[in-house]
Amino acid sequence: MSSPQNIDVVACLRTTPKGRLSYDRSPHVTKEFLEDVSSIPKLSRCHDESRYKPVSPNYQQGKGHHRQEKSYEEKQEHSEESYDFKSDDSGQLTIKALQVPPRKPTIVVSPDFVRSVKAIKDYQRSCDKKVKDAVSKKAKEFQTHSEQLQQRTERQLKDLERKNILKAQQQQETILQQHKKGRDESAKAYQKMQEDHKKHAQMLERKHEQIQDEIRKKEQEKKDREEKLKQLFTDLKTVQNRIVAIQPNCSVQRKLSEQCKVIVERINKTSTDLEGHIKREAQTGEVNPNLQDKLKEAVMFALNAYEAITKRIEEKKQKLEEEKVKVAAAEAAAEAKRQEEQAKAAAAASAQAGASTNKNSSASGGAAALADDEIQCVDLEAFQWYTKLQEDLKKTEELIKPLSIPESKKLKFDLQKAVNTPINAISAVSGEHLREKLKRLLDLMSGKSVEVGNKRVNVSVHPQALTFCKNLAAKMIVKKGDEQVSSKHETAFATAMVFVGLWLEHPDIGNMFLSHLHTTCPYTVPYYIPRQEGQSTEDYHRALGYRYNADGSVEKQDQFLKRMSGMMRLYAAIMVAPPPPLRGTQNTHPHGIENAWIWLSRVMNIHPHPDITATMIYDMLHVTGNALNARYGKQFQKLLYLLIKEYLPKLKQVASASGGGPLTRLETFLETCLKHNRQIPNPEGFLSADFWRSS
Repeated sequence: MSSPQNIDVVACLRTTPKGRLSYDRSPHVTKEFLEDVSSIPKLSRCHDESRYKPVSPNYQQGKGHHRQEKSYEEKQEHSEESYDFKSDDSGQLTIKALQVPPRKPTIVVSPDFVRSVKAIKDYQRSCDKKVKDAVSKKAKEFQTHSEQLQQRTERQLKDLERKNILKAQQQQETILQQHKKGRDESAKAYQKMQEDHKKHAQMLERKHEQIQDEIRKKEQEKKDREEKLKQLFTDLKTVQNRIVAIQPNCSVQRKLSEQCKVIVERINKTSTDLEGHIKREAQTGEVNPNLQDKLKEAVMFALNAYEAITKRIEEKKQKLEEEKVKVAAAEAAAEAKRQEEQAKAAAAASAQAGASTNKNSSASGGAAALADDEIQCVDLEAFQWYTKLQEDLKKTEELIKPLSIPESKKLKFDLQKAVNTPINAISAVSGEHLREKLKRLLDLMSGKSVEVGNKRVNVSVHPQALTFCKNLAAKMIVKKGDEQVSSKHETAFATAMVFVGLWLEHPDIGNMFLSHLHTTCPYTVPYYIPRQEGQSTEDYHRALGYRYNADGSVEKQDQFLKRMSGMMRLYAAIMVAPPPPLRGTQNTHPHGIENAWIWLSRVMNIHPHPDITATMIYDMLHVTGNALNARYGKQFQKLLYLLIKEYLPKLKQVASASGGGPLTRLETFLETCLKHNRQIPNPEGFLSADFWRSS
């Protein structure tokens, strides 16, 4: 908007002579104007062209105006224009042509004035054009600037949008990473929680197992204590019964001293008191720590008393015999001679039976003597099989002697390692573990190279290497029974399963095993080796299976029985072990349960020996009883009946004074079988055929 002051100026300008002038902006006028202003100005003439009248801008009056001038003025009246100057809010000036009402001119102007007006109009038009050009330029610049600004704005918007998108993507990625991180942390926390829970459960399980082990241990200790007390009390009663049994049959009973009678009464009283303590402890559960020592002392006292009484009786008998020496001298001499002849005959028969069978006549004579005089120590057929296996073992050992020379020492060591490593590693971990050990041994004995340490070993490098490996494997299996199974009975079954697989593929290794087993434990034949004439006590004990300590003393009876039990349990486990599912071989057992029946039949047909016979029968029945019952049924039940009714009394007759443990254990086992309708469960650690497929 224009200010009031500007409006007044414009109004004043309009009232001026120049302001009342009108301008013709048509092209022909502009052309004439340009010609006029470019030519030399001419003088203006009146109508009569005789007078010269100068035109003054201030001249307004006079009657001598020319008609031409008047017409010009009239023309100007009809074409007169005015201009309106306005400014907008931004301060830009706008020029607008206004139509001014015609009015009668009162001023006479000269032609120079007209030209000046034209010049002014031209200048005005020039200014208008400049203004329009400037406005147009400004408009174009504004348009260009607007377009540039628009483009820049669009670019900025695009950049901003791109930045926003990038920022949103980054934020999204950050959120996803945080979410993933949180999820991973949650998963780790959950996994850790599961692991902690599992560890806690395992800890609780171990703790529960420890508690159960402690309970079982206490129960086992209690059971062992009860068995020990029962065994000691049984030994005490056995000695007591023997003392009591001596008196009625003793011809010098009336001559026993008062001291011996006091000893017998003391034993009876001690036995009664201890029996009362045992019953009270079983009822109340209160353990008397001194009871076992008291029982041991009582047993030792009873044994010493028995020996003293026996010695006393012998002394009395000796005195009576001295009195009747003249009467009974001939009879005693004859009896002694007869006993000596019988002993010599038995020794000769045993020597003939154990000698080499190179001469047929000698072998026949030895077998006949064995059948007639030594039926109490071995079955004839079993003895023949035993003799053959021992001869084959000697031949095998002679055959592999070349591997003992210094030149073959390294090869022998590698072969020993290739055999011992898998056998020593046998355990009931899984069927896959047993398959791997069996495969390693079968690969070695089939001629394949096996890795031992950092080298490869093959039996084809020496003609006797295969025989050496088989013999060594058989010996190592027997050794596991002697050392490992004797301490932990359940380990027998894993070893037995692997060895049955070897026996299936290589039958000769089974005979080697039986040879070593019979040598170390002749009771697996069964064979109670008699003492040869001139044989030392140490050699005789070694033949029976005893070992001697470094100090030259023979091992204790309980240790001897423990080792024999381990080998018998391993032998019995082989009979019931399921064969492996090997390709190309029939799934038949190389030494099955029928051999347990044969062994029981043979052992019941020979005279029993103290301790060892009861131990061997108990181990055989404990391991193979379930399989025997499944195979033979009623026949096996009849065998148990004969064992209880006929053979058990024989065992009691030969029981040693201090060795009632094996007999008591066997008797308790048989009584349990009777209570359960002659049913015998599988032993602890037994492995079925399905175990071969486990992993």
